[in-house]
Amino acid sequence: DEALELQSCADLALYAAKDSDGDLVFYAPKMSEQAVRRQSLTEQLSRAVEKQEFELVYPPQISAEHGRILGVEALLRWHQSPSVEGLGVRHSPVEFIPVLESTGQINQVGKWVLETACKQLKKWLDRGIICCMSVNVSPVQFKADEFVPTLLEVIRKAQVPTRCLEIEVTEGVMMDRLEETI
Repeated sequence: DEALELQSCADLALYAAKDSDGDLVFYAPKMSEQAVRRQSLTEQLSRAVEKQEFELVYPPQISAEHGRILGVEALLRWHQSPSVEGLGVRHSPVEFIPVLESTGQINQVGKWVLETACKQLKKWLDRGIICCMSVNVSPVQFKADEFVPTLLEVIRKAQVPTRCLEIEVTEGVMMDRLEETI
């Protein structure tokens, strides 16, 4: 109905077309709903960092052959604080990780993940529970110039043997900047 609304809808279709590798995209009302949802998530995630609403869970990695625990994987979870209406909200990583990446908050949250995981690993190692911990790293975080120095500093502070820590990245990251990755 209005020129600004038309421009806004065209922008949403443009961004959707860019994300679709050049396909022709027409505006659909659901795009506006998704944009509003994304903006709301962005604001909620800013508060989640401040309120420390993130946690790590450590599911075991078990040998199918021997039934022994080989290690654990540190997985990020977000349990939003309860609102006035009642219960808090659990958000899927599939929903919130891309928002953290697109806003740049992934570097701050990713550093927290590394620090928290390494501190937990150190506690287990000190108790004699020998294990290896795997930590997923976002491609955005991995490509940041400060990633390697941050990782080395976190490992040094936690006093964790590097042989006990596995950093997981996607294959695409490995091929994207092969020389730097190596």
